[in-house]
Amino acid sequence: MSKQKKVIVTLVSILVLCLLGFVCFLFLLDSSKESKEKESQKETTTKEDKTEKETTKETTKEEETTTKSQDVFMVSYVPNGSWEKDGFTCTQFNVTVYNRTNTDAEGWQIILTVPADSVLEQSWNATCEKSEDHLTIIPEDYNSTILANGSVSMGFILDTKGEYKPENSTLTVNGKDYTMNGGGQSPEEKSTTGKEDSQMTSANPENGTKTPLQLHGSLSVKGTNLVDKDGNPFQLKGVSTHGIAWFPQYVNKDSFQTLRDSFGVNTIRLAMYSNPADGYTTNLHETVKTGVDAACELGMYCIIDWHILNDNNPNTEDNIKRASTFFTEMANTYKDKENIIYEICNEPNGNVTWEDDIKPYAQKMIQTIRAIDSDAIIIVGTPTWSQDVDLVAKSPISGESNLMYALHFYAATHKEDLRNKATNALNAGLPILISEFSICDASGNGALDTNSASEWFNLIRNNKLSCVAWNLSNKDESSSLLLPSCDKTSGFTESDLSEAAKYIFNQYKSY
Repeated sequence: MSKQKKVIVTLVSILVLCLLGFVCFLFLLDSSKESKEKESQKETTTKEDKTEKETTKETTKEEETTTKSQDVFMVSYVPNGSWEKDGFTCTQFNVTVYNRTNTDAEGWQIILTVPADSVLEQSWNATCEKSEDHLTIIPEDYNSTILANGSVSMGFILDTKGEYKPENSTLTVNGKDYTMNGGGQSPEEKSTTGKEDSQMTSANPENGTKTPLQLHGSLSVKGTNLVDKDGNPFQLKGVSTHGIAWFPQYVNKDSFQTLRDSFGVNTIRLAMYSNPADGYTTNLHETVKTGVDAACELGMYCIIDWHILNDNNPNTEDNIKRASTFFTEMANTYKDKENIIYEICNEPNGNVTWEDDIKPYAQKMIQTIRAIDSDAIIIVGTPTWSQDVDLVAKSPISGESNLMYALHFYAATHKEDLRNKATNALNAGLPILISEFSICDASGNGALDTNSASEWFNLIRNNKLSCVAWNLSNKDESSSLLLPSCDKTSGFTESDLSEAAKYIFNQYKSY
């Protein structure tokens, strides 16, 4: 082969090799690009999967947190007074179960650990059964449902050897158990105090808790309701003395404090019989002041009662003169106090009418008080022993504020007819205050009628009425709150109470 042909063959070979190399380069380049695209796609898919999983995880966590925060049931045990008896410390506990879910809870039960040698003395608004070292609390039919974001209450008295604080209990709601350690706690207390133990003392400034007056302040009348300083409906849960000329020994601070701290009473009514034949003298004005001063020190509300009864008609010349002197003195003494309520004629009766007798008398006494105290609550008596509130509703006193009208009942005597009168008066817009009642007959004696009393308390609860129980004495009659055998003038315990008192105080604890 010639030298020229060899050169040509070599050049062709080199060219072919270059073409083959270029083809291989393109192939490799394409493969690398595809590989990178696949890797990128894979990485993107992995990131999306991871993000989706993290989102799912966060959603699940959020759902768990929401469920946990909404699924809250709690219980609090609040001691409300204790006393010694037969070697035991007797303690009254008020129990509240809180539902902080957005649905009603249909049924609940509490099993509380208690000392094996303790004795269950009494319970209310629930059935309590003690078995060895456990106390089982079962609701009544009417409070077995806890409304959404609501609560129910009950209570019991437990006698123990020494001081006892509820520490461990199991609250069962809708078939699910919630363990309460450290005595349980209400949601409000937990969020504000952060303490494990929610136990509180009774309303006693020395123990750092607030009195009724500190909590609710100056009262006023709005529509048919008594309202507190914040404009919320407020109910007096009161006890009236008997005639202070006959039972002055109970007019003392320790007596009133026992009623407040042990039995949930927030109001004292001082019954000053207005008739000299019933023991009235101007010397008793000082006894009234002793009682008012004690109530003021304790932060309780106080009704100063001009107790028309056997003198029948408040609108006589002598009565008007005595009443004017009395209320002028009391208003001047207590015009700067926020807890004073004036009841200007207890039970007008006999041949006495609203238009001719009670109303003109009331207008005179209102004018006398208002000249000194411009905004205190004034209670006006009504005809027929303060029963005919329906008649008064047709012609109430006009041009005055902070007036209420007295309704008195004795459950064994006064039943549906009088409750209908009350309902009609309320429907007509008349503000009613039950400044005296009991659950026996109208004589203040006789058998107790708890069926009728239950209907009355339904009316009281449904209409947020205030009421004052007759009477603080150990007189041998059904309406006395103390047994005749009780010679104490304070420090009363459950065993010192009459059956009427036990029933009434248990009702007070139910609302």
